Amino acid sequence: YGVGDVIRVGDIAGLVEEVNLRRTILRDLDGAVHYIPNSAHQS
Repeated sequence: YGVGDVIRVGDIAGLVEEVNLRRTILRDLDGAVHYIPNSAHQS
């Protein structure tokens, strides 16, 4: 995934706004911003 993709991590789905070494920043449909540690969604 990358910036501009829509992904789901657990119960949170949203548009990827930023990806860096430590976290992914998602904006959900309500406009809330979520900071997801990359360790939470690695396979």
